[in-house]
Amino acid sequence: MDAMQAQAMSLATKRRLEIQLIRIDSALQRLESGKFGDCSRCAEPIDSKRLEFDLSVVLCIDCANNAER
Repeated sequence: MDAMQAQAMSLATKRRLEIQLIRIDSALQRLESGKFGDCSRCAEPIDSKRLEFDLSVVLCIDCANNAER
């Protein structure tokens, strides 16, 4: 049972890292295209404090809050 649990945890960690890499690659593409820091939904600038926390965010706080509803 422990080996199965460890394997499941390892797979989950690998998947989280893969997702993080995709988000970073996407941020680099936005940087190269001149769209980094702009909300992908409303095109308004994303607050710099939000970007400092996570450079890979794609939505401003208003759009992120509306997406959760």
